[in-house]
Formats: sequence, C-alpha cells, structure tokens
Amino acid sequence: MSEACETVPSCGTACRVSVCHVHRLVSGSRDATLRVWDIQSGHCLHVLIGHVAAVRCVQYDGRRVVSGAYDYQVKIWDPESETCLQTLSGHTNRVYSLQVCSTVKYDLSARTVC
Repeated sequence: MSEACETVPSCGTACRVSVCHVHRLVSGSRDATLRVWDIQSGHCLHVLIGHVAAVRCVQYDGRRVVSGAYDYQVKIWDPESETCLQTLSGHTNRVYSLQVCSTVKYDLSARTVC
C-alpha cells in the first residue's frame, strides 16, 4: 500500500471523477492524482502521479486505468505498479471525456515517456 494513501475522505469538490470495478474504485482529482481505493475497507491502495493538472475523466477495466486531464493529455496506467505506461499527447485543450472500448488491446510497444 502506498505511503501517500489515506482513508477515503468525502470527495466534496476535490474529487472530479470516479469509476468502480468489482471492489475497486478509481478517482481522479483536482490535485492531478488518481487514487485506487478498496471500497470494502475504505483504504487507498495506490496513488497514480503523472498529470500536471486536474484529472477530468477516468476509465478502469480492472487491469488498466486510462485518464484524461486539464494538462491536454491522456495517460494509460498500470495501477498495481503505479506506473504510467503511455502518454497520449496531441490535444490542444483540456481533455473532458474519454471512452475505452471493451475490445481494446493495449499495445504499448511504442511507449512514450510519462
């Protein structure tokens, strides 16, 4: 468990988005982080750090987290290792939404530096 994790607080206005999968929840925040929570225990399991502006949208399929943020980037994460696997750049403004198809295969052979 990451040392930076805490017990689930009330999100209030700080929490932008959240996505559940089985007993895990991923939240994105204005502090530019994503957090993976165990919704049974209420404990934060992982903190994903890499965006430099508020996280606006999140998708989680139980294996990978995909996030979009006000830093104009989309990132693909391995939540267990807390590693950004790929950064997708090219937007010229904030990323407000994203949708990952259930048939998507993550080919990360052409990685970019996060």
